[in-house]
Amino acid sequence: MATAATVVVCLSLLPAGCGGSGDKRLADKVTPLSTETPTNSTTSTSTTTTVADFGFDHDLVQQVWHDYEAAIDAIEAAVQDPPNGQQVLKAHLEGLLLDTGLAKLDEYTRGGKRVTYPDPRRGREWLHSILELTPESARLRVCAIDDSILLDAISGKVLNDTQTLLRTDDTLTWNGSRWMLVASDGGKVEEVACPHAS
Repeated sequence: MATAATVVVCLSLLPAGCGGSGDKRLADKVTPLSTETPTNSTTSTSTTTTVADFGFDHDLVQQVWHDYEAAIDAIEAAVQDPPNGQQVLKAHLEGLLLDTGLAKLDEYTRGGKRVTYPDPRRGREWLHSILELTPESARLRVCAIDDSILLDAISGKVLNDTQTLLRTDDTLTWNGSRWMLVASDGGKVEEVACPHAS
């Protein structure tokens, strides 16, 4: 499962560490959670992480998290191919976050930039806590290690490959068929703010 928390929280700065300094050693300290293939998925190719429900309805939490991860996958797919990424974003983002994402894709296309990810992937996100959950909306606190690499699309020159630890408060709303990512707020944090990283 890929991480695009930088894209979510920093769409206007997108991506590769939000343009700041990070610690390439952070990813070595994260223990991944167990993964499973969802049985009721909205995206056939996505796998999802089973997460704690924090006392909320377990099945609802799993579906929200699955759709959150699908949105992150969509963002990552879009920034790897900015000229063709609009439809992917429109399927998973709404509102101001979608508008910002589309503007960023346009900026990348005009500026000759794109994003790639190391192989093997080291970035990942994990659910820190649930701030709010109703049948219509969810607010999740998510921590992530961003391992995106910003490139010049023509030369392949690396413009930014700094890994960054992020914590975001992400809002999703139910649109009748899936949870759509509509807002994200947060940024770079120290390891103490995301204890799973240590």
